[in-house]
Order: sequence, then C-alpha cells, then structure tokens
Amino acid sequence: MEKIFIILKHIECGGIASISIKLANMLSKNGYEVSIFSVCRRTDNSPYKIDPNVCFKELTNFDTDFLEKHNLCYRLLRKISEYLALKKLIKNTKEVAIITTLDEHNIFLSRFGNKETRKIAQVHHDHEFEKKQINNFKNKYGNLDYVVTVAGQLTDEIKIFLKGKSKADVRTISNFLQLSKLESCFDIKQNYVVAAGRFCNDKAFERLLEIWAKIIKVNKDWKLYLIGDGALRPIYEKIIEKYDMKDYVILTGFLSNSDTLNLIKKSKIYAMTSRTEAFPMTILESMSVCTAVIAFDVRVGPRTIISKPFVNGVLIKDGDIVSYCDNLLKLMSDDEYREKIALEATNRVADFSEENILLEWNKILK
Repeated sequence: MEKIFIILKHIECGGIASISIKLANMLSKNGYEVSIFSVCRRTDNSPYKIDPNVCFKELTNFDTDFLEKHNLCYRLLRKISEYLALKKLIKNTKEVAIITTLDEHNIFLSRFGNKETRKIAQVHHDHEFEKKQINNFKNKYGNLDYVVTVAGQLTDEIKIFLKGKSKADVRTISNFLQLSKLESCFDIKQNYVVAAGRFCNDKAFERLLEIWAKIIKVNKDWKLYLIGDGALRPIYEKIIEKYDMKDYVILTGFLSNSDTLNLIKKSKIYAMTSRTEAFPMTILESMSVCTAVIAFDVRVGPRTIISKPFVNGVLIKDGDIVSYCDNLLKLMSDDEYREKIALEATNRVADFSEENILLEWNKILK
C-alpha cells in the first residue's frame, strides 16, 4: 500500500484545506495509506470531515490566527516552530509520497526532501508573474519530482519557468467534485445572491458590496449572502452601513461544507468578484446545484470552469463594475435566461468528477 503524507497550513477554512481533505479521503478510499499533517492545531470549529482511515497529526500547537489577533511575538514563535517541525518531518521521511500545498512548503520539500521520497508540490494560486514567486519557481523548486497545478495555463507557464532549472514533471490535475445524481433545484430557490470565501484582499468582497449598493437602487427584492469571515470583516461592515444595506446583506460567518452548499443550492445566483483565483471550487459547486454563476474574468480561474461564457456562466471583464451590474440585474430579472445558463452548467460539472481526477492522481502516485 502506497503511503502518502499531505502537508497543510491548517484545516480550519478555505479552499485549499477543503479540497486537500477531500483528496485525502478519496485516496484513502481507493487503497492508499494517507496521513494529513497540519502546521496549526485543529479546533472544534473546523468544518471539514476527515475520513476515519486518514491519520491526522498536528505539527505545532499554534492557532491559525485568521483575524490577526495575536501579537508579533506569537507569530514569530509560530513561524520558527513551523520551520523546525516541517524540516524534521520532511528530512526524516523516506519511501513516502509527500504532497505540499503552499509555495513556502513546496520550497521546504524541494530543499529537505530525500531521494527516496516522491516529492509532489501543488500550486493552488495564480502566480500573477509576481517577481518573488517566479524567482522561487526558478531557483527553489529544483529537487521536486512533480509540480501539480489546477489550471492548464499555469502548467504551461511554470514549465517555462522551470526549464533547465528543475527535473520536476509539471502536470495539470483539476480539483474534483463528489457528485451525486444531478437534480433540478429550481423549485427551492429563493431571491438570493450568494458568495463565499475568506474576507481577504484576494476575494475582493468590497467590490461585490459596491456593486450590490447599485443593485438595490433598482431591485430591493433580493438579498446578498456573504459566507465567510476574516480580517476585513470590519471594513465590509462599514461599507454595509455606509450604503444602508443592513436589510439586504447578510454576513453568515464561516459555515460547514454542507451548510454552505445548502445555501448555494437555495440561491439563484452565485457572484464572484475575486481579484485572483486558480480553481474556484465554489463556482463548480454552484454549477452542480443549478445556481447560475457570474464572475470577473480574472487571469486564471473562472474561465477554466466556465468554458462557454454567457452559455454555462457569465464572465465579465475584470474591474468593469458597470457591466457586472448590468449582467447581474439581467440574471436577477430574466428567469428563463438564468435557468438556461444554470442547466447548461450542469453538463460541464461531469468533467470534474472524482473518478476522472483519481485517474490522474494514480498516474503519479503508483
């Protein structure tokens, strides 16, 4: 039985934690011996269920500190503890496949990984040609065996960065969705627009709130639900207060996977205004429950899933607030148009089934 270690920063919230736990559960179910190592300690608030056959271990006793409540000394101690724990784990591990999920951990794996270890680094975010990130690819990924991205565009670009610098085989393996029989959900849908994610700069929920302030001047029959939390919550609350939107915007806080999906299922529209993405699972989840999706067409991400713009989802030029408002209003007001897009989207979902993605993982794990 092949052994696999998956290293995560935490398992408290976020797309990486969610899809990595689903990956661990899937691999365990299909005959692999899987262990998850979390740098930060697990709390009772973790919304993700780890299969009983998957071993879970904490590398430190530090909090994730999403709300940035701890002082600099605490964060420094956490960083030192993380360094020592990861170095020890990776250096002392042999004859195991190690999967890392963050750039800083990918660098650790390349630096300290043994020859007997299959070293697999995942890239879950768009590098955006950021100088430091490109330098890491070129100079700090040299000892990896595989680099796995979630989008073909990223794969092609990283192959160029690594050429002559690393032996790594760069591949695309998309995230997957655990599908049950797809059913029409139109009869339970409400006049809800929903969005989900950590309240951070990348997700850019302030853009969505500014858009919603314009929407409610035209249509006051809908509500906007924002699922998540984070350091920017006070800023979002001020925007809601500024535009007198307390009756039209609900901040739910973090929800469990099932509660998040249930709210998406009840909503007619999923709205994404992120500045950067790689493989936004919430788009795929929304498409699976007949919820029409609108998103800014950022460099990487939404277009990977919305393969036919204005057919199986709506893509708007990044930053074009006026066009986003116009198209969101159209989705809200035109039931036939919205439901046609939602139904077409369900045909796309099957491409990201667990069975299809497992085949790709087997190619590098066996």
